[in-house]
Amino acid sequence: MNQNKVVVFFLFLFFHLGIYSQNKIREKSYFEGAYSEVVAYPQFSPYKISSSYTNTENNINNRSNVIGNLTNHYGTHEQKVASWIAFENAPKPKLDGQNVSLFYESVFKSGVGLGISVNSSNFQAKDIRPDKSNAIFNLGLLTRELPNFPSYDMNHLIAYEILLPYQTYNDNSFLHMRYLSFQLGYHFLESSTFDPYVRVGFGWGRERFTDSYLVQSNLTLGSRILLHDQFYLMVEVIGNQYDSHKKTPSPTAANLFREKLDHIWSLKEYSAKFGVGISY
Repeated sequence: MNQNKVVVFFLFLFFHLGIYSQNKIREKSYFEGAYSEVVAYPQFSPYKISSSYTNTENNINNRSNVIGNLTNHYGTHEQKVASWIAFENAPKPKLDGQNVSLFYESVFKSGVGLGISVNSSNFQAKDIRPDKSNAIFNLGLLTRELPNFPSYDMNHLIAYEILLPYQTYNDNSFLHMRYLSFQLGYHFLESSTFDPYVRVGFGWGRERFTDSYLVQSNLTLGSRILLHDQFYLMVEVIGNQYDSHKKTPSPTAANLFREKLDHIWSLKEYSAKFGVGISY
């Protein structure tokens, strides 16, 4: 509900400023294409986006992955300590991401800019860990189904389980986003080679792999560098927040055939963006 109020307020402000700015002398319009790369991703946890990824948090609630079921039940104290140390020091999940966008903005005499952008973002998850319970189960299936597959005693299985966090893999199809974003900005300088600005924005779209609706918000600090009266370069630092929502069946018997829109996951990332554009 609070998120809806923020969106309604932003739309009201956006259109109110648009009507107000019609009475101002129009400074310039800008059209640009840009590319960005993820540079930071605070508290990135792939398992919070999909249960198919392994929980990499080191806490008591994740004991089956931190210690491992075999090590926990049959291992020595030293093996349990070794399992904890291996889990803690194994590679942590990382996030790579790229965004391409087309952006149009009108900047008015007051310095207020109103813009709209079309965005395509792709993310890749790196150093994903296998789930310990699933890995041991799959190893057991191989031993049973393949006659020539070597069998292991308990000590070998525990050693294998301890080292599992180092068997990481990459998911190059982690997230795939398409969204439309409305931007409200303020430009600090007039008639200058540099055009520094700050923007806030809200967007709506879809995420392909989780098949969910996407609400995007951002804070942008950037500057255009004018090379010619009608040509410029731009550089930005952007903080993005993505919130995914999906329709799920109602849990109550009275609304058995109705769906509700639930919040599924959130993702924060910071990007560096570069682009070129024309003004007129």
